[in-house]
Amino acid sequence: MDKPRLLFLYNPSAGVGKVNERLGEVVERIAQAGYEITVHPTGAAGEATQIAAQAADFDRLICAGGDGTLNETISGLLRCERPPTLGYLPAGTTNDFASSLSIPKNLFKALEVALTGVPFYCDIGRLGARNFVYVAAFGLFTDVSYATPQSMKSLFGYMAYVMEGVKRLGDIRSFHCQVEHDGQVETGDYIFGAITNSISMGGIKGFTGDHVLLDDGLFEVMLIRQPANLSEFNATVGDLLKKEASPRIDWFHTERLTLRSDAAISWTIDGEFGGCQKDILFEGQKRALGILVDPKQLDKLPADPAHIEALRAAD
Repeated sequence: MDKPRLLFLYNPSAGVGKVNERLGEVVERIAQAGYEITVHPTGAAGEATQIAAQAADFDRLICAGGDGTLNETISGLLRCERPPTLGYLPAGTTNDFASSLSIPKNLFKALEVALTGVPFYCDIGRLGARNFVYVAAFGLFTDVSYATPQSMKSLFGYMAYVMEGVKRLGDIRSFHCQVEHDGQVETGDYIFGAITNSISMGGIKGFTGDHVLLDDGLFEVMLIRQPANLSEFNATVGDLLKKEASPRIDWFHTERLTLRSDAAISWTIDGEFGGCQKDILFEGQKRALGILVDPKQLDKLPADPAHIEALRAAD
């Protein structure tokens, strides 16, 4: 009987090369699980997308890397005629979406999930022509979440963002935008915007708000209006800490929105540069792709209970 085929796609630079350093052991464990293995390191931006788009002949694909590698891989699988089951080894710096899915940070524990887990079907976002796994953002805090030192995040939590934001207060740039969603039209000067489907962003849990479900077709949107002064900036920070809408923050759930700006906006998609555009259309793709998760962690996933019960019954 032919062995099932597995494509192992990895970024040798992710996590300071930790997958590259343990590659032999990873391949050995995959072989012991009974797979015929094809190993493919990525060497350039977009390569993971091209490879995954042509992976229809494989039974399983495991990608190892950061959020950017996962983004490229999923973008490719969405183009694949018959996409293989996807496992993920989080090997980047923040690994926000892996945290949302309770995928272990430990390389070999994550590999066990990728070999023996159950597929959880999660939503995927689309911003213009680009897919994103968990976040599309613009503005002041877009790079703060990735530029803030991890040591500060671990020690100060939300306050790490506050301190970094205060340092940049004099450099605030706002974008005059018109936002249309769910029959509503909102207009304002915004210093930050994010469309998310994750319980964390930039390594900080809770930044995306409460009541997040990864499989309901709805994405969480947060738009922060330009503060007039330092006092108003501090009030905005307080609203963020309380995770509630206010005159300073537009916070809502939606499956589709249109954003029009008076100037080109630079977007960050899953932690990577996502291009500059004035007008953008966002659409959520409900349960667009399955990612293997630990069946023992199903109750911890932010998901529709009926979906979880169906996965448990199928396991």
